[in-house]
Amino acid sequence: MKNLFITIFCLCTALFSSAEQGNFEAIRKCRPHLENVNPELPASQMIRLDLTQGDWSEEDRKWSFQEDGTAQVVRKTKKGSYTFEAYQWDVKIHEAEPILYLTTLKNAHTQHYFVSQTCDGVSLSNVRNESSIQLNFEDEARLKADAAKRSITGHWENVLNKTQLSLLFPNQEEGLLMIRAKLSFDFNNDGTFSQILDGEKDGILKQSKGKWAVSKDGKFLLLSQLSNGEADRCIPIQYLQLDELVLRQVLPQAGVTESDRGLYFNKL
Repeated sequence: MKNLFITIFCLCTALFSSAEQGNFEAIRKCRPHLENVNPELPASQMIRLDLTQGDWSEEDRKWSFQEDGTAQVVRKTKKGSYTFEAYQWDVKIHEAEPILYLTTLKNAHTQHYFVSQTCDGVSLSNVRNESSIQLNFEDEARLKADAAKRSITGHWENVLNKTQLSLLFPNQEEGLLMIRAKLSFDFNNDGTFSQILDGEKDGILKQSKGKWAVSKDGKFLLLSQLSNGEADRCIPIQYLQLDELVLRQVLPQAGVTESDRGLYFNKL
């Protein structure tokens, strides 16, 4: 009886260990960023590495998981504009199952998902209902995004006309939009930024601070946690070369020309 108990205990321990560590040999062959990772790592750590090092898409959304525990989701609407959601995330093991904890920064609402990895991507199944999310793995090098981040880091300025101001600040009072103003950004190495709108005659009209990042495909500038309470912004990068940066405004408004949609910045 004692030997039977020991056998059962060892079997249960082995099963739990297998669930925690997992056999990720097949997954490692599908993911270039996991080729040199120890396959005996705990499942939670392996999933974290997979999410942070990979590029992920889900229908009309792009997902980016950062090593600091934040995540960004960029979505393209039917009108051609873009929305941006920011999250906190983590992966933990509960009863031998890997669970993704996803919390919105806007209202601190947390959802829990069972995590399953395949060569095609990562499947997320909501713990409390039958909804699911399929994140498709995109085998794209991150060099473009890293290069964009290095190029954007620094001080940028642009003089805006009334139409451009209305696009950039759609909820601003009319009086502010009757003037030309200089918009400047300081994008810092630590992921923080400051923004100043300086009137030609009235001095500083508007300023804010927050977090910035570049999407993993290098196509979008992501601004979040703005100190002035404005919504997170996802701005397409239309052009980036040396000391020239063009950010495209896609908000649909009548009478807006293509030239007004492009905000041209010079790096100083």
